[in-house]
Amino acid sequence: MTELLFSLTVTVLLTSLFIIILSALLLLLKTKVSAKTVYRLWLLILVSLLIPLRPHFGQGIVEVQFQSWAASSASASSNVAAAAQDISIWDKFQQFYWLYLLLAVWLLGFLIVLGRQFLAYYRFRAMLKHWGQTVTDKRIQKRLEISKTALGISRPINVLLCPVIKSPMLTGFYRPVILLPAAHYTDEELDLIFEHELVHYKHHDLYTNLFIVTILALHWFNPLVHFACREMQEAAEAYCDETVLGYHGTGYRFYYSETILSMIDRSSKNFGMLTSCFYSNKFNLRRRILTIMENGKSLAFLSPFLILLLSFSLLGSGSVFALAGQNLSGTDSQIAKPSVSKNVNEEKEEPVSTGQPAEEPAPAPASASDSANDQETALTDEAQTNQILSSAGTETQQPDGVSRSSDEDDDRDDDFDDDDD
Repeated sequence: MTELLFSLTVTVLLTSLFIIILSALLLLLKTKVSAKTVYRLWLLILVSLLIPLRPHFGQGIVEVQFQSWAASSASASSNVAAAAQDISIWDKFQQFYWLYLLLAVWLLGFLIVLGRQFLAYYRFRAMLKHWGQTVTDKRIQKRLEISKTALGISRPINVLLCPVIKSPMLTGFYRPVILLPAAHYTDEELDLIFEHELVHYKHHDLYTNLFIVTILALHWFNPLVHFACREMQEAAEAYCDETVLGYHGTGYRFYYSETILSMIDRSSKNFGMLTSCFYSNKFNLRRRILTIMENGKSLAFLSPFLILLLSFSLLGSGSVFALAGQNLSGTDSQIAKPSVSKNVNEEKEEPVSTGQPAEEPAPAPASASDSANDQETALTDEAQTNQILSSAGTETQQPDGVSRSSDEDDDRDDDFDDDDD
């Protein structure tokens, strides 16, 4: 588990570094990169945050000395067993329990961030049921159908008038709805609003916002991730503006910017991130207007180059650091085997160190006369022993090859002395 926590920490730190580098690079390039490319670059960053563990290739660039938890636990257990001491509660907490504490804190923050966003969305939907009014104006419905036909959208999308909201927006994952503030609109304004919200629908920006909420909940502790999510939302809005302006001429940019500026004082209430607003005060208005008014052409070769560069960088970031840890089973076996072989060698060399020969010489073969003398001596001793035992009145039968006890020898000596007397 310690190795997993280390890998997650390294991945989050490297991704945070990529966020800083990408932000600085886009600031330098400015209009040289299209809004669509910027949108995809930030999307790659957020997707990489959803997959924190990266593949490892090769031996790594930087080697980190790291002792695995299994090895450290086994070492600590052997030391405790040798010293015959008990581990205190504080030592156990320092060794392992702090991981569970960090997990509990992260889970609490995850539930709070995710719960707040879904609670805001639930209240927003409840407000729509109470204040939303179905549009009955045929002119508004006609302008919506014209915009849908121009963008190639056939799915039915409703329009509601809501006096509570102050800016047009798109909401609804299963049943998309365009919300309009209760006001009078010209045909040009309706076309601009419908085109903008329908482009959000075609780009699936509602699901993109849901994905952003998930990333924010998972990485609530990292301020750089909050920055990346905000940049992602602004990139999605800029991508939508670029798409809408692509259907019109250069003169339409001024009218488009003027319409956005006319809604600044109206968007004072935040309904959460699971909606797509025509204007939101959380975006950088100045940067958005400048992007709309600038008609500079982006460099075509930069888009695939930056996307491929960022993709390979994120994929290979897992190979930057390599763990140089200790293997518990391999270490024990490597340590135990040399010690055993050393002891065996010492035992074999011990007779040599005491001066004794390694092997005793075989006894010389006995001659025939020596064998005959030994047999006669054995017969004489046996006859004397039988005579002594018979005179003492004891009858014993002793098998060959069995040694007698010391008490029997003492009794036999006493009988022999009595017989002599």
